[in-house]
Amino acid sequence: MSKVCYFASDAPLKDRPSPYMKSYSINEAIDAGIEIDLNMLNGIDRDKPDVILWIENEELDYYPSITISEKYREAPKTQKKYFADIHGHIEKDLEGILEYIHDHMEKKKDRENTKELELWYVWLACDEDDIIEKTCSLNELTEDYLKEIFVDEDIDYKITIMR
Repeated sequence: MSKVCYFASDAPLKDRPSPYMKSYSINEAIDAGIEIDLNMLNGIDRDKPDVILWIENEELDYYPSITISEKYREAPKTQKKYFADIHGHIEKDLEGILEYIHDHMEKKKDRENTKELELWYVWLACDEDDIIEKTCSLNELTEDYLKEIFVDEDIDYKITIMR
């Protein structure tokens, strides 16, 4: 099984792509000056989007990104309606994760608001009785607090963040 990290919310979540990763069509990649082996891509529509995945450098390959997702069938139960996966090594951008959380929970007139956000860091199909549940206010949430959650791969967490 896999360990997953995701947000669950009552309000729609947003994608937050890695700033160091971009996808291109073959023609867009050529125009951007990316060296590619066209023989390997023979027969593929050169204008088809998302054929080439470009990363600024290998060290940034695991920089965290957030993508809208569906609920995991094997994941612990939550009553939340919206989900977003956190990919990559979260510890490489704890500040960005905090900004994402603050932005999502900030009251705005032009979108649905939420008073709480769940952050899950669990093994799929884990025993729900073994999950450590924590609650913290948005003001208490810090990089150090998050770092403690992501240190131990063996512990399953559900953190409820309250506004």
